[in-house]
Amino acid sequence: MVKSFFLDQEGRLKAFRGIVLAVVKKYGSGKKDVDTDETFLYQTHLEPKYSVDGRWTTIRGTFKRLVADYVAIGSPATLKSRGSKGSAEGKIPKVSNKYSMDEQQFKDLETMIRNNEDEKEIIKEITDDAKNAILNIYRLNEYTFLSGLQNGVAAVGRDVSRGTEVRADYGYTDDQKLNVAVAGTVEVSDVQKVIDNARKKPTTLFIDAVSLSRIKNSLSFRAAVANSANVVLEDATKYPALNTAQVENYFATEWKIKLVYDVDKTFEIENEKAETEIVKAWTDGAMVFASSPKVGNLVNSKTVEHTRRSKLADYAEADYILISKFGELDPLVEFTKAEAEVLPVINADGIYVLNTNSTTDDLPEG
Repeated sequence: MVKSFFLDQEGRLKAFRGIVLAVVKKYGSGKKDVDTDETFLYQTHLEPKYSVDGRWTTIRGTFKRLVADYVAIGSPATLKSRGSKGSAEGKIPKVSNKYSMDEQQFKDLETMIRNNEDEKEIIKEITDDAKNAILNIYRLNEYTFLSGLQNGVAAVGRDVSRGTEVRADYGYTDDQKLNVAVAGTVEVSDVQKVIDNARKKPTTLFIDAVSLSRIKNSLSFRAAVANSANVVLEDATKYPALNTAQVENYFATEWKIKLVYDVDKTFEIENEKAETEIVKAWTDGAMVFASSPKVGNLVNSKTVEHTRRSKLADYAEADYILISKFGELDPLVEFTKAEAEVLPVINADGIYVLNTNSTTDDLPEG
């Protein structure tokens, strides 16, 4: 290992560190920005949480909704049963990826430098790998978040993560997994069943395009929306299909639930042959109800290299991600690496999954 071949100037090293901070600020906030071409749901729906010991824990408390007791003056308060409490825990996995610049790319960059091309373009060539490595960590976070939210188990296999498999069970119970009455449909009664069974009132619904389409074409939803506008037809099949705004309005008015979209986004992965494949974390037809828009934590910790840094590498740090740049002489190559210890962790309490694909008991696990 040798120092980076291209951060030999103080100005470029400073620019490298500044760009890493800018990338995290732009893409890591969870805020939708007109200049941001990619956003991540987990940043909006998980609270960051630092773990000193590198472990994650989620506690699920099933508290009974009891009334208090009248007691005589001077008497002690009565003791109530707290109900059951369970927990899930595990070790935060290390996430890492790197890019390399080969000898031909070296020559191309050297040509730009010798030709005195715009320094901004040179800096961009030097730092683009850092940006991509950071975004790759965000994308894996997003995949794991969506998989875990839907299934109650974040299962990332070697088909997605070429390094190692990760499995984190967040402790969803059978009573949190419900099914529609008729496979391939979503009726008002199916949603009402979730509301009635929920210990905590849902306020947020994570919904994919398949489920939304089923609601738009549902006879009971079409009738309910029309009836709420004082339109009543003898033939229920004559009610028009709904649009997205009508669905949103009905859920907000009837149940005070806000819909969250884009859970069925796709991800590009590289298989062992370095071929690009398209995968999804979300199973079509799954609807996840939550009692709060915040459904858990993004638990993170420091990697060993965060505190034990090599003198032969240049570093930049932003939030929980550490970026390093270093080279090798034989063969001549420059590496840019991003690493972190991080895991999206879902708080199972207040989560309810409605499977609209069938009337079987469980959703397929990821």
